[in-house]
Amino acid sequence: MTASVNSAVIDARPPELVVRLTNLIMRPLLRTPIGRLVKPLALLEFTGRRSGARRRVVVGWHRDSTTRFVLTPARWRENFADGHPATLHWCGQRSTVTGTLDTDPAHVAAAVNTLLQAGTSPRSLALQIPAGHSLDGTDITRTNRAIIRFEQAEPTTRATTNSTEHAPTTAALTSHLDHIEDSVTVSRRHGVGTVGSTSLGGRDRPGSRQSVCSPPSTRHLALVLQSRVARRAAMTAFCD
Repeated sequence: MTASVNSAVIDARPPELVVRLTNLIMRPLLRTPIGRLVKPLALLEFTGRRSGARRRVVVGWHRDSTTRFVLTPARWRENFADGHPATLHWCGQRSTVTGTLDTDPAHVAAAVNTLLQAGTSPRSLALQIPAGHSLDGTDITRTNRAIIRFEQAEPTTRATTNSTEHAPTTAALTSHLDHIEDSVTVSRRHGVGTVGSTSLGGRDRPGSRQSVCSPPSTRHLALVLQSRVARRAAMTAFCD
């Protein structure tokens, strides 16, 4: 019984509050050249098959010798069943891709094992994996993971800061990073937490003050992203 417990793979996603706040910051940043500083993350833009609404999702971006893919337990992955187009923002570049969902546990386990053997940390996959453990289909089914494989459909173009959706100001970004740090601390102590409500280049919420969304300098945003909180956020943001 003890051996079975010790060999279990556990879903280790961070608190939803932390994920949502982090993604709120990373979505605009990944559309700019600043995205080069956060290589583990990418932004996918696609149209929901049922709703027809435009979606923007921050994901962990993985590559092996033959393919590029995303590992996720989220329900939005169903949009890519049988193939679906998307716009990819990764490493300061923009490209059009086609994603295809693969839910076969054996295929997913093989992809994850390849990443682990290449040095990818289980934490960056939002999984808790015992040392030396090789994942199998049972682990994948238990943690509800699937992969979306992507193929490039159009040439890549460089991102610019002159987007119609400007990145947040340095002050606004720093403020939200402070909120994330507070929420992480509260979550660790009590398991739950709440933070103040503010605006970050989007729709205001009750009691909030709208921030001025002018393009920040690359140098200032780089300094903010290099902070301890930003690095921690980058490791957890893809779970949305």
